[in-house]
Amino acid sequence: MNTASGALLSRLKTYLFPNGEMAAQEIPAVRIVQRGELRASMEAPWKPFTAEETVNTTESAFVWNATIGKGLASVQVTDAFEDGRGRIAIHKGPLTLRRVTGPEADRGELQRYLSYVSYCPPLIVNNPFLDFDAVGPGTLRITDRRYPHTTWIDQDIDDNGRPLAARAVRPMIIGSAVVPTEWSAAGREPLEWNHIRVCRYLDAAWHLPHEFFVYIRVEVVTVEISAAIPTEACSDHEKESA
Repeated sequence: MNTASGALLSRLKTYLFPNGEMAAQEIPAVRIVQRGELRASMEAPWKPFTAEETVNTTESAFVWNATIGKGLASVQVTDAFEDGRGRIAIHKGPLTLRRVTGPEADRGELQRYLSYVSYCPPLIVNNPFLDFDAVGPGTLRITDRRYPHTTWIDQDIDDNGRPLAARAVRPMIIGSAVVPTEWSAAGREPLEWNHIRVCRYLDAAWHLPHEFFVYIRVEVVTVEISAAIPTEACSDHEKESA
């Protein structure tokens, strides 16, 4: 790591861990309960969701299980990255409505994990596979060296070390097509949990050629220390549909 990269990373850690990194070092994973809303396009209505997510801090892995909508109209969605593979699965009761896997899912879900700096800060301390490279005076490019370096996110950082937007070009699913699209996510209103600053709210947006739209708004309800996701794990939703 060069001097500029080290200085930016140090600034980021000083902000996220105001009492030092020791508390973060003891956290193998976090379990986060969420609520929020999402939509498929600018014209689509917002739909409420509740979700539970486990994020590993010692390797790139997460599982997000959500229920979107209410009552008979609700569906269950899993987004995950485990064992180097990404997947998106949509279920309605015992029926699988859609399942997305393959190289683009792998890339997009890894990028989602890499963008979790403000949402799961211990990963920048505990994950030994992450590389941090300064690509601007206030921007760190984050990659996992086990995977292609074409899979990255750029994390903007202010003068005080506060993480701003995470930016990337991610695969966006449009119908049956997958289109590389500019994307960003940003946390806000940090709260202090276990001597770590964690964002309370998180928004993500697609940057299309003629429009910019926020497609998900997340509120963090609770955060707790969790056991890490086992490498052979599959989500509850997928077990139910097997």
